[in-house]
Amino acid sequence: MLMRRGAIERLGGLDERFFLMYEDVDWCKRAQDEGYTVMFWPGASIVHIGGSFWKQEPVVTFANSHVSGMTYFKKHHPRSLGLVHAASKTGMRLKVALLKLKLAVRPGDEYALKHLEMANAAAEVLRTGKAIAYGKWHETGEGAAAPSPAA
Repeated sequence: MLMRRGAIERLGGLDERFFLMYEDVDWCKRAQDEGYTVMFWPGASIVHIGGSFWKQEPVVTFANSHVSGMTYFKKHHPRSLGLVHAASKTGMRLKVALLKLKLAVRPGDEYALKHLEMANAAAEVLRTGKAIAYGKWHETGEGAAAPSPAA
């Protein structure tokens, strides 16, 4: 992201209530609300040097991204939060069911097993509203909850 120093000073930094992801979306929303023009340049590319959360802990990262999504809607679209939350929970339950069906047909399918674990973790954070602490999902088998930034 590129932003003029004056805009950063006016808007403030990234909102630390976002556990993971959506902080850039929030920043763009705040900029737009202040009258700035937000543009997307499809020719830009970003290269991550070193590891990233997605590679290190994809299950926890996927699950926690849903907490940030709910935090965003709570902050900017509070009247829609209930509907978005219900739709997200329903969609994740459907995803879990479809992945279980796929595994019934193709037991041991590595893709389905990994994505079922991710979907189960996301369903858990959508149910509880609490992010999963990094390094805790596999230690307990069910995910040790960290304090929720959405609370």
